[in-house]
Amino acid sequence: MTTRNDLKNAVREVLNEGTAPGQTHWSGTSKATLGTVQTLVNILKGEVIAGKLPVSSGELKAILDAQAKDLQTMRKEIDELKSKLTAQSL
Repeated sequence: MTTRNDLKNAVREVLNEGTAPGQTHWSGTSKATLGTVQTLVNILKGEVIAGKLPVSSGELKAILDAQAKDLQTMRKEIDELKSKLTAQSL
């Protein structure tokens, strides 16, 4: 019989297949990606506000919306995996 820990380890193993170079696990990759995206967003905002980039506010909004959508998709996938893990452990 499969235990809850067996299922957790199986999910971790699959997630860790997508680990980025320099990261030891998937959650570290996710945190690093989010940190990079946030840094880039802050740089872009600063450059646009300072008038250094020829980007309109509409273009910046589109970029930020696309990034937010990507993060929401990642969150949804994580939630689905958690739900499957919970359902299998019951």
